[in-house]
Amino acid sequence: MADLDAERLARQLNRERRAREDAEQLLEEKARELYTANARLENLLVDLERRVLDRTAELRLALNDAQRASRVKSDFLAMVSHEIRTPMNVVLGMSELLLDSSLDSQQRAMLASIHDSSKALLVVINDLLDLSSIEAGKLGLEYIGFDLRETGSRVLEGLRHRAEREGLDLVSILPEDEDFSFVGDPGRLRQVLVNLVSNAIKYTEKGSVTVKIERLSRDDGISRVRCSVSDTGPGIPLENQATLFEQYARLEQGHQEQIEGSGLGLALCRQLIDLLDGSIGVESVPGEGSTFWFIVPLRDAENTSELDDVVHVTRDADDVEHPSLRILVAEDNPANQVVARMMLEKMGHQVDMADDGNAAVAAARSVAYDVILMDVRMPVMDGLEATRAIRGLEGVASTVPIIALTANAMASDREKCLSAGMTGFAIKPLSRAALERALAEI
Repeated sequence: MADLDAERLARQLNRERRAREDAEQLLEEKARELYTANARLENLLVDLERRVLDRTAELRLALNDAQRASRVKSDFLAMVSHEIRTPMNVVLGMSELLLDSSLDSQQRAMLASIHDSSKALLVVINDLLDLSSIEAGKLGLEYIGFDLRETGSRVLEGLRHRAEREGLDLVSILPEDEDFSFVGDPGRLRQVLVNLVSNAIKYTEKGSVTVKIERLSRDDGISRVRCSVSDTGPGIPLENQATLFEQYARLEQGHQEQIEGSGLGLALCRQLIDLLDGSIGVESVPGEGSTFWFIVPLRDAENTSELDDVVHVTRDADDVEHPSLRILVAEDNPANQVVARMMLEKMGHQVDMADDGNAAVAAARSVAYDVILMDVRMPVMDGLEATRAIRGLEGVASTVPIIALTANAMASDREKCLSAGMTGFAIKPLSRAALERALAEI
């Protein structure tokens, strides 16, 4: 009996030993697998870290390249703006002066065509520059008081002659009993409205174009305002509406194939409205016309100082009596000198010329001018250096109003001019109306 128990115990111990050995072997195998997996994971982590570092370095290089490309693009745009606007100033200025002279009907018609085509080219240039400024994050907004009703009226008056020439009625539905004084950027709103109304006139063969401005809501000092431009044109098929606000998008159907356009206007409108935290869209039925609309939030003008700005913005320069001024024009381009002199003298001002910045500083030192019109890009000493030098003079010269005359239209150019001590800013090509407004503001 004792031997049987001993044998049974031995077999049990044997089974336990084999089980233990099997378990140890399994544990060892699993440990080796775990070690191998851990080693593989470590290698993967090292490889991932290397890839992340390589990718980060690539992204950093790409970012540097993008920033460098953006700077090059901005410099290129500034150069192109200047080089195109300088001759455009002569073309538009001279044609405007000639239109104000004695011409026969054929000459006047030919010259008017040159003037209109030059203005159309300028619109394309401006749209390209504004789109590039937005993409580069360099298009700033201003916040001043203005009357939106007055802004809409000015847009309509500026385009009424064109609409009448096309045989169209230009209709306005503007609020009469409400206060429509706001704080915002009237220039950008005007730009969008002009673009939409111009398009409506361009694509409408007969009937009317209607501009409507209305307040949708008012909450906590913020008004939601809707501006719409409706026409009786051919309408736009639904499948084309989705791409209307993309760059270079153009309608190519029927008679519209003959209509000129860059395809930039609506894209610029969308981006400007986005900057203003608004929305823009279109409603159209083929054969029944189209309505382009935008909705923007505007802060209500609440105090006297803001309302004073409204008067400043909406005042028409043509309604202001201008005294005869002694004006120094610093401009190196001979043709632009002729344009500026003739426009200013037609306005009744006395004009002196300076060919470069050094000559402008010398003239300001010896003569008490009422205003200096300063070209920014000049040889020997540019307009910014000349302005700083004049501000350093003693006496009245240090405070004389200096208006920048520049073909560079970027927001950064305006900031540079104001930082140098200039008091105004006028973009070439100049018109008599633009000069009158610039002089009225000072």
